[in-house]
Amino acid sequence: MRMAESSTRKVGRTHIEEDRISVLPRNVQETILCFMPIRDAVRTSILARNWRNCWTTIPNLVFDEDILSEKSRYIGRSRGLELAALNFVSVISNVLLLHNGPILRFSLCFPGFCDAKIILDCFGQWIPLFSSKGIKQLYLEGLKNVWFPSTPAFGGLTFLKEIVLTDVSTSEQNVFNCPVLEKLILFCCEGLLPINFRAPNLKYLRQMYTKMPSEYSLAGLKNIIEFSCMVACDREMPSETSNVVKVFGCLNKIEKITISTYFIAYLAAGGSPNKFPHPLHYLKTLTFTDIHLTRVSEVSCLLCMIRSAPNLSKLHILVDWLRKDAGEGNLNNYLVNVSEDCTIDQLEIVTICNLKGQRTELDLIKYLLARSPLLKTMYINYSTSVLKKDAAAAMTKEMLQYSKTSSGAQIIHLKQIPFELYY
Repeated sequence: MRMAESSTRKVGRTHIEEDRISVLPRNVQETILCFMPIRDAVRTSILARNWRNCWTTIPNLVFDEDILSEKSRYIGRSRGLELAALNFVSVISNVLLLHNGPILRFSLCFPGFCDAKIILDCFGQWIPLFSSKGIKQLYLEGLKNVWFPSTPAFGGLTFLKEIVLTDVSTSEQNVFNCPVLEKLILFCCEGLLPINFRAPNLKYLRQMYTKMPSEYSLAGLKNIIEFSCMVACDREMPSETSNVVKVFGCLNKIEKITISTYFIAYLAAGGSPNKFPHPLHYLKTLTFTDIHLTRVSEVSCLLCMIRSAPNLSKLHILVDWLRKDAGEGNLNNYLVNVSEDCTIDQLEIVTICNLKGQRTELDLIKYLLARSPLLKTMYINYSTSVLKKDAAAAMTKEMLQYSKTSSGAQIIHLKQIPFELYY
């Protein structure tokens, strides 16, 4: 009798546990599937009847080498790139064929053991399908040693609102028509520049280049509100005209700018005027990461942008710690010469990190404190690898003696560099 009751309880518990899976609402099922690799999402069809083919309506599709079995990956590595690529695109094509809902985001990471050209040719054939399914976001990564797009028959990108490309190459002649594109991210993309995209509605632009391209322009992208750019390696690019004005002078709606390392040096080339011909009225946040404060050309570029932004409220500076110190000119004399009739009326927050104890750093801090009537807080951070505690304390003591136009301004020490200052 007891054995029968125990069996009945066990069956009942099993039935309840099965029901917990099978009776989940459809939207909950789809949410769970969106957090799973596509290969595992397809396998959920065997969980219960209500899960069968539920994966076919998930809106975000992510494909990388994990969609292939270990055997397929071994075959690809041992028998050739072409076979691996054909196997890879076959799996993706089957998923797209069975998918019967909208596709809002498509992410494709090209496996290193596959022929990228074969994958890209098939990708071009998938474009019309994406368009019909209302895709908004496209992510491509690892498209090396092949031009994007690879064939003239490649479709347009007219329906995309977001494009993220990593290690993707293209020829300079290609111009992609993206009338509704709002966000563009380019990481290490050879020959691929913002000007390659005809995107009048672009609002967010983020880029990282190994070396500064020979030609750079934001022409036609006047609606950008957030801009960031980093260049990792130096490249001598003399200029007869001011690059900082050429790049940012047309961005009348810009609200946030983040520039880093050798892109700062590029902007400083050709010299910087006292301010832009037309103010950047909407610019509220300005970030200079890895600026060389011993170079008057870079400081001049920084101050030009500050003076050109009458409503600037936040200024973040990370002092360079990789490039060799190479002073050019006397910063204190320069600041004295440009200080006449200059106030930073709306500046409230200043962050200056990685201070090394150089006189140029103190000169800039003194300059900002004396010309920011609404300043609330100046955050400072010292480079612990360069500056000893007693030297840092002496710097802080000197800062506290500087005159301030804002009676409520505070100087607060940060032990760590804020995350947002890392590019």
